[in-house]
Amino acid sequence: MDPVSAATGIAGLVIATGTLLEFASRYVTGVRHAKEEAQSLIDELNVLRGLLHKLEAVLITQRPDTPLFEDSSVLNCNSKVLGIKFEALCKKLESTSQSKVRSFIWPIERHDHVETIAHIRAFSRLIHFALSVDTWTLLASSSGQIGKLLAQQTESLEVLDTMGNQIDTLERTIEGQTVMLQNMRLDVERQRVLDWLADDVQEKLHDHIKRGRVPETGQWLLEHQKFMQWTEQESGSSVLWCPGDMGSGKTNLCSIVIDELRKKTYGSQIGMAFFYFTYADAPSQTMGFIVGSLVRQLLSLGPNCTVPSIVTHLSKSHGSVKDLSPKDLHTCLSKVIDELERVYLVFDAVDEADVAETLKPFLELLVRLMDSPKVRVYATGRNYNHDVRVTFNKHPTIPIRADDGDLRTFIRSRMNAANSSEFLVDNKFQAEISGQLMRSAQGLFLLPALQLQRVLQEPTRGDMEDALQDLPSSLVGILDQNIDRILRQTASRKSLGLNALMWLCNARRPLQCGELSDILSLDLSQKRSLDKKYRPSARAIVECCQGLIFLDETSETLHLVHLAVQEHLLTREFQLFGEPMARVVARACFLFLLDPEFEYGPVKHPDPLSDYHDTRIELLHFLNSHLFLGYLSLDWGWHARGWVTDHEVRSLLMRFLESPARIARSVQMSRFLSGYRKRYWSLQHVWSLSGLHVACESGLTGIACELIDTGKIDVDSASSIGTTSLISAASSNQLETMRALLDRSADPYKANWYGNALHCAAERNCLATLEELLATGVDPNARSPTNRTALSCTTDRDCVEAAEILLKHKASMHYGIPGATSKRSFLGEIAANRSINMLYMLVKGGYVSIEDRVDVSRVIGAMIGRGMSLDEARQLTQHLEDQHG
Repeated sequence: MDPVSAATGIAGLVIATGTLLEFASRYVTGVRHAKEEAQSLIDELNVLRGLLHKLEAVLITQRPDTPLFEDSSVLNCNSKVLGIKFEALCKKLESTSQSKVRSFIWPIERHDHVETIAHIRAFSRLIHFALSVDTWTLLASSSGQIGKLLAQQTESLEVLDTMGNQIDTLERTIEGQTVMLQNMRLDVERQRVLDWLADDVQEKLHDHIKRGRVPETGQWLLEHQKFMQWTEQESGSSVLWCPGDMGSGKTNLCSIVIDELRKKTYGSQIGMAFFYFTYADAPSQTMGFIVGSLVRQLLSLGPNCTVPSIVTHLSKSHGSVKDLSPKDLHTCLSKVIDELERVYLVFDAVDEADVAETLKPFLELLVRLMDSPKVRVYATGRNYNHDVRVTFNKHPTIPIRADDGDLRTFIRSRMNAANSSEFLVDNKFQAEISGQLMRSAQGLFLLPALQLQRVLQEPTRGDMEDALQDLPSSLVGILDQNIDRILRQTASRKSLGLNALMWLCNARRPLQCGELSDILSLDLSQKRSLDKKYRPSARAIVECCQGLIFLDETSETLHLVHLAVQEHLLTREFQLFGEPMARVVARACFLFLLDPEFEYGPVKHPDPLSDYHDTRIELLHFLNSHLFLGYLSLDWGWHARGWVTDHEVRSLLMRFLESPARIARSVQMSRFLSGYRKRYWSLQHVWSLSGLHVACESGLTGIACELIDTGKIDVDSASSIGTTSLISAASSNQLETMRALLDRSADPYKANWYGNALHCAAERNCLATLEELLATGVDPNARSPTNRTALSCTTDRDCVEAAEILLKHKASMHYGIPGATSKRSFLGEIAANRSINMLYMLVKGGYVSIEDRVDVSRVIGAMIGRGMSLDEARQLTQHLEDQHG
């Protein structure tokens, strides 16, 4: 082993010494009778650490012809012994510090303490002696002093020899502990990767669909010859395509297939994963979201299902699975599939994937997976999309239509569950209803479900019979009839029903009952302001929508009963609303924000001396009374973006942007709900923001340019904490808006308390705006008011991608302030924040210079046991050695 490599080992012992010092220091005042013993250990460790630093410096500066250090050398042998000893003591001190007995007991036994002190002292003397021999110190000493020093070294070497003989015993003693801790770390790491991949939203959705299923249905599909061939036979097509019209029961059948495959694959090395595409969540169902969910499900088969190293690596080098490239996503899924005997992938409603962003790359990924002999794909959807047809129609197909037996069971179940009429106890009348509904079902479940709901709303048997005879015979017809029933209600109930449907069709996410109730109290004619007396209950909303929406009681959210409702409303929006629903929604957003209720500015506590917690309570109280403001403060820009050229919407938008009080209220709520620190939702800051700031943050490029070009506001105007419009755009990743601001001479170096646009984009991992700023020549090493660089800022949120972009643009890893005693560096912050993701990127990306090799090795050592396993540390160390020889 060469001196530099030996220095790396010494650096690891320095870390172990520091860790033991940290734990021991907690006991100086924390344990009643341990101060003396703890302090003596601390004193010896401090001496040892100082000597180790000196030895490390000497080793690094040795000539190439310096003798090598063998494994049996006194340095290597005793460094290893002390390292093992320190690790054992750290574990003992750490485990005891987490228990209630810490305040009463010093956990190191007396004989163990004495032995440890002797070992540390002996090794310290050896290092001191070695350093003295290599300098003029020894020659400058008297004969008596030299004799005394040599006697001390003889005594120390005897102690060290005893230590060497104890190494096997020490290793066996902690071997069991090490294995146990390694298993615990593996479990923790495995769970971290699973959580990084996805949450359990798909499993919850499956449970919800399963609860709504009618028992004893769907058996016809499981017994279909093509289905059995698909599940059992090794040969033949690996794909089974089950197309069907809207409302034919595809989703329920899909859930039945999932449960059937789970039974078949339970306890085996055969994997099964599924994904339900839903129109309401289409914008959030990105490729990363889809693949992450599939990989998580396949890795959750059991504790023996190994997480591929590439998945672990990507989880450490990317903040979110949504940031992975298509190639990385395919690699992740393929590596997991390779570890299994066979994999079933089930997809429902593929046609409901986001056409603009998701559908095409998803189908391309699926085609690549289909080439694997291990993969079998089951998919449902409508056949209207060209790309869907090209992908699936060449494979075995089972058209989905409502099976007569299933339909009969379904109708009977719905009638038995009805509690609104005593007339349904008559079996003959039930049979009459069932027969009529089945004759007009047209292979759908949705149509008879809506028809039956219509019949059951009638108060008498005669009315039911009349309704049964007058039922429309098509899905469009029954939807029109339901809408006509909404239109025939009183004016207030009609307005309530139509507006509820409009919002559920256009909201960016599912709305809570309270949120929808809040916005429905808004009078679009502006004859009155917001009034709690006009807020409808969830029950009233459902009733006024005449069966076209339902309440999910578990999440307290309201939903359309089917995608068919949204699509049908879009065909009739001009007839029902006189204009596009999205335009009505955009206008309503600003009418809500312009209500007199919000003209008084941000929420503040009555007591000006109140603390953070008091103000926070006031904010929560206000939000509880104005639930829709929470939704709108985050998403008004999203609703406005498509209508900024509409005269009326634009007029309302400009009124909002020219109202400091309303801007302050909206920003305060959005920052608070997004978890920002208090300075971002403080009164001083939110009052100082302008319409330009929020327009830039929302990506309203045209509005922002108008405000600047007309001279209403300076492009570099700043808030109380120094935030400019360019910082707002850069930290929100609004690339087009940021470019427009730069074209209008916005100063990229103007900074707020945190930093300039580059610092803020780096801290928020806004890759597009970060790349653009660097491309325009912004200095990657520019300093913030607190003397930080953009690279330093990436460590605040572990923004690995942003850090790599900056390193590629020659950002310096050494950014200490000239002349300061404390030298700040990227490596130092990685170690302080335990940023394993950053460390992986730095080493694997080849950004470590030969001068930084020892420092990186030291950081790797510091990470061991603190999120990084020993194997991972070895891999990174080996990577360093491969790079630098």
